[in-house]
Amino acid sequence: MRHCAFGYDQRLEAFGERGMLAAANQLPTSVRFSGADHTEVAAPYHNFFLDRYTPAYRAELDHFVTSVETGSAPSPGFADGRAALVLADAAGESLRTGTAVKVVRPGD
Repeated sequence: MRHCAFGYDQRLEAFGERGMLAAANQLPTSVRFSGADHTEVAAPYHNFFLDRYTPAYRAELDHFVTSVETGSAPSPGFADGRAALVLADAAGESLRTGTAVKVVRPGD
């Protein structure tokens, strides 16, 4: 079992030749305090994934229901899921081998 003593920890950084993307942990508030004795006192991370992702799950379900009602294709779709799996497999292979793994986009 995985456990993070300070809450549900989720961070991501991705670097590429055109720049960087970063996603930090979501907190119950973005208010920070800085004073003479200390700085950056903030609430702990959300401790449970449903606390953090409820709005995203609700939006995902709403989109799916709308897709079913209108007969339109949901997004993300099958190809997006497959692309995520290709990336995850490449990351696993890179971890096992200690080498960079080239990921080729379909059609390239």
